[in-house]
Amino acid sequence: MINFSLNKVLIFVSNLRNILLDVAFPLTFFNLPFLPFVFILEFLIFVVYNKFVLVKKGLNASLKKILIVVCVANLTSSFAGLFIPLISRYIKFFIVAFLTSSLIEFIVYLIFFKFPKLDLLKVSFLTNAASYLLLVLYLFL
Repeated sequence: MINFSLNKVLIFVSNLRNILLDVAFPLTFFNLPFLPFVFILEFLIFVVYNKFVLVKKGLNASLKKILIVVCVANLTSSFAGLFIPLISRYIKFFIVAFLTSSLIEFIVYLIFFKFPKLDLLKVSFLTNAASYLLLVLYLFL
């Protein structure tokens, strides 16, 4: 039988604000439930960018490939987050984490997609901007 003490629940809830993904969200046990939300958000941003920008340039990626690459890119940047100390109260950390996540995911996109580098860099920044905005809203609102 599981013991649901109020103190344990309060400690867990208070620690939720320490959960992070991407470089700012290292790949830890507590962060695993939140990875799908980041994957879905960044997948949707990439799909929209693909539809409205890349397709007009004669380029296109399948939904399956976008989903797989977004997952690989985020797992890679989350893994990198294990090696960066958590200083979540400082805006400098978020800027460095955002730039690092964007760079790591851009490199993963370069490996999997044969699209112009500038387009992959843009989509990397857009997807990370969305997930970091979600993070900032969660932490500070």
